[in-house]
Amino acid sequence: MLNKEQIQKIDAFFNENGVQYYDVRQELIDHVSEIMEQKMNSNPSLPFEVAFDETVARFSKKELVLLNEAAGSNYDPRKEWQYFTKQRILKFLLIYLAMALPLYYLPSRPALLTGALYFVLWMVFNGRMLLAFRKRHPAPCKKLNTFSHPSWFITLLPVLYQTYIIGKYMLKINTETQVHPVTLALLPFFMLFATSAQMAQQHLKEQDYLAAKNNYPFLF
Repeated sequence: MLNKEQIQKIDAFFNENGVQYYDVRQELIDHVSEIMEQKMNSNPSLPFEVAFDETVARFSKKELVLLNEAAGSNYDPRKEWQYFTKQRILKFLLIYLAMALPLYYLPSRPALLTGALYFVLWMVFNGRMLLAFRKRHPAPCKKLNTFSHPSWFITLLPVLYQTYIIGKYMLKINTETQVHPVTLALLPFFMLFATSAQMAQQHLKEQDYLAAKNNYPFLF
């Protein structure tokens, strides 16, 4: 049975060679420890250092870096799609209609101002949602492949682009300028798309968090 210092040396080897995720390193440590214990049990005179060098020699740094990258890219969007039940989809559609209809039927100037109000309220809502999730789910003290805080930056992009388009209209609008209603109606669509994507991601991350906390409670 390897002692604490010997296990720490194995952990340090994988950490120094590009395996950043603690849980992935633990799997590798268990595997290497088992091999080394078998070597040392079959040959009691074999020093730990020799058994260590012989065992880790089979791992190249390139392979370990690729292993770490593969572990970090195991994202499967289908897991998030499970969040979208029929009831939730219907709810989002009704909210979209409630937001889009005023933009579609109001005159350009009031519609633009309403769109700007939507954007401000949307930013506040999503910001509070993200902060509340991070407060309820503090990050582990070591990086885990099985849990990381969700990021909603990518989902922001279509909203920011549409807001930019509407902002340009607001700067140059006059009594003769008309904004196409569809252009305005796209803004709440992108907003709800980003919000629903964030909710789906947080729903999945909630499960990941509970599993990680159960497996590695000392990291939280």
